[in-house]
Amino acid sequence: LFSLSLSEIVDADFAADNTLVYPCETISFTDASLGATSWAWDFDNDGNTDATDQNPTWTYSTGGLKTVTLTVNGTETETKTSYIQVLPKLGTPYSTSDGGNFESNSWHFGSTSTTGTNLWERGNPSNFLNTLNSTSNGWKTDLDADCPDETITCHLYTPSFNMSTAGTYSLSFRKSMETFYSATPYAAFMEYSTNGGTSWTKLGVYNDPDGTNWYNKNTIDASVVSDQVGWHGTFSNQATSLDISDLAGNNDVRFRLTFTSNSIWSTAGFVDGFMIDDFSLSGPNNDANTWEIETALNSSATEYLGPNDTVHFISSNCKIIATVINLSAHDYGSTTVTIDAAGSSAKNFASNTAASKRIFDKTLRIIPTTNNSSGSVKITTYFDSTEAQGWKTSTSNYFKNLNLLKTPGAIASALKSQATLGSSPLIDSSYGGSDLKLTASFSNGFSGVAAGLNGPSGPVPVELIDFSGTRTETFSAVRWTTASEIESDYFVLQRMNNGKYEDIATLTAAGFSNQLLNYEFEDRDATAMQQPVLYYRLKQYDTDGSMEMSNVLELSLFNSDMAISVSPIPADQYIRLDYKTSSNISLDYAVTDLLGQKVLNNSAVPTNQQINVGQLDPGTYFLELRSGARIIKQQKILIMR
Repeated sequence: LFSLSLSEIVDADFAADNTLVYPCETISFTDASLGATSWAWDFDNDGNTDATDQNPTWTYSTGGLKTVTLTVNGTETETKTSYIQVLPKLGTPYSTSDGGNFESNSWHFGSTSTTGTNLWERGNPSNFLNTLNSTSNGWKTDLDADCPDETITCHLYTPSFNMSTAGTYSLSFRKSMETFYSATPYAAFMEYSTNGGTSWTKLGVYNDPDGTNWYNKNTIDASVVSDQVGWHGTFSNQATSLDISDLAGNNDVRFRLTFTSNSIWSTAGFVDGFMIDDFSLSGPNNDANTWEIETALNSSATEYLGPNDTVHFISSNCKIIATVINLSAHDYGSTTVTIDAAGSSAKNFASNTAASKRIFDKTLRIIPTTNNSSGSVKITTYFDSTEAQGWKTSTSNYFKNLNLLKTPGAIASALKSQATLGSSPLIDSSYGGSDLKLTASFSNGFSGVAAGLNGPSGPVPVELIDFSGTRTETFSAVRWTTASEIESDYFVLQRMNNGKYEDIATLTAAGFSNQLLNYEFEDRDATAMQQPVLYYRLKQYDTDGSMEMSNVLELSLFNSDMAISVSPIPADQYIRLDYKTSSNISLDYAVTDLLGQKVLNNSAVPTNQQINVGQLDPGTYFLELRSGARIIKQQKILIMR
């Protein structure tokens, strides 16, 4: 008699119910380990644990050969390399060089059996059927042997193709076949599915007038093919094609080549079966990865966004939320995209009320593990036809003038002054047929994302990032810098006189700009110059009459020789304060929020001071520098993550 402890019989092992799938099809994994009490599954080979259940399910949103690892009890590991094959979602046209010659991208095609043995193999054939049009690889029913005397139904699956654009499409390939008798009980035929593989329909008819060398027989034994139509006979490397334009308008079209046999004859009736080479699909240009668009509030997706990655964020409903391209070597880590507002009309952005300034109801929030406030990214958002037309109707604007805008935090709580417009916007108003795809680039990391009108009538106003100046005995030089201007009209510079601010200058604004612009005014009022301290502020007006006020700038002869630099703007974790002066002074600083509440401060800071703002929430703040009771400089700072 003897007994074994669990630690002595641990053996990691697992299986999947389906190893050939399309994106977003659920796979059930079964733990077959002996003695396992804990489980850590890695389904996408990124080193991160994706599930801790004993028998989990998983869906892949991208095509490829997937390596799966199971670690049990924290120590025992089983890795199955290229274990799951996910056939890709592709656009059109699809040429032989894209993978249809079976020389490259071998994972684009895959096979399974629904009855009996799966005979399909990819490689260099060496039996009777051995003539390929391409170099060395074809798909054949057993590469080096005759078909067995068995009842078999096996399928060779193609990628899923987006054929949503109207136009003329043609499916082509080369086929070879060997049969022994005219009534040999096996045949081949092509099928298609437009409902995600729920059902399959035979493609084409006997001697199809829209095809070349399409089905050549309609008297196949009914026990093999129920309608008796298919390919049957002996031929080699025969060019075959069919007009499939009636499938246009579908964004998920799958094909499968079915080989079927019935074991009703002796082995002598079975020979080398069927072979295919040089598959292609011609037609209008269609994007790859055309997904149904997610519209539900709080839908989210989490993916790993590494250096130079392109990631599609697909919801649990198998619908697309966003696509993000990382244009840098920064590793954002696990990144979540959430629909934080939904609807099918338009809404005000911050205090904007004009129809032209309203944004789409649906907005996103992108939160990475490790943000980069100066990271370069390209963001694509998607709106279904109802969402898109609702915004268009509400604002009386056109899709061709759209752009994305981004804020440090959620769009719903953002100020106009916090928003930045994307650069190089790309608009596709026929995505998936009648939906909307909007792409723009940013260089300030991630945050809230919305869509609205680009140009002078859009929702983003002037973004004032600096208001400063210098003072001499004869004049004051007041300067300000804008990072972007949308529908800006003019600036009014004011100076305090006897306790009240008075207008001293009006400067015309740029109107529209997404680059840094510098403005300057020299105040040479001799009477004012006799005052020891001068106070200035700036009003910025949009063309719709709305106005925003700057902070107060205090200039005195005391600080006229002081050079102050604050960077970077926007900031992420730190801002750097540098100042130089011929006077023997030191500065105090305070950081305040938009309500004037002090959130950070320090006294007698040295030059080249690094200020830690990592504990502050993303948003807009003001940095105030003082020497004693005198305000030396106030500057707006943006914190973005």
